[in-house]
Amino acid sequence: KIYLDVCDRDCLNLHDGVEFLHRVLWDHRIEHEYHLIHGADHVGASLPSRMAAVCSWLGSTIEHTLNPHTAARYQLDAEERKYLSWLSGGGLEKGAPREGRAIPLESDKMIALFRASFHETMQRMLGGATEGGSEIGGFRWRSSGGEEMRAAGG
Repeated sequence: KIYLDVCDRDCLNLHDGVEFLHRVLWDHRIEHEYHLIHGADHVGASLPSRMAAVCSWLGSTIEHTLNPHTAARYQLDAEERKYLSWLSGGGLEKGAPREGRAIPLESDKMIALFRASFHETMQRMLGGATEGGSEIGGFRWRSSGGEEMRAAGG
C-alpha cells in the first residue's frame, strides 16, 4: 500500500516529484492514496491534521490486512433482501410502506449493490477499482500502461 501526501507550497518543491510519482502510479493502475494539500508547506500548521490522516490510513490498512474483506461482508440478510425488493419494485416512488431494513449508503453492502446494478456493458467498461478506460470522450487521460502490464503478466 502506498500513501502520498504533499503540499502545493512545499519549500523543497517536493510537490513536483510527488505529482509525477502519483501520475506514474495512476497510469500503471497501481493502487495508492494521494493527497495534495492546497495552501500548505512541507511543515507548519497543516502538519498535525496531515499526520492524523496518515495515522488513520495506516490503522485502516493494517486492519484490512489482518482482517481482509470476505464475500460474507457483502451478503444481504433476509430483512435487507426485503428492502431491496421493495426499493427495486418501486416502493419508494409508489409511496408504499417500507419493507425490510434499509441498507446504509456508507456500507460495503451498498457498494456491492451499486456495482451490481450497472448494466453488463458498463461493468466491463469500468472494470475493477484500479482499472477503467484509458480515455474519456476521445481524450486520452491514461497511457496504455495498465493494459501493457496486464498483457505482460504484471
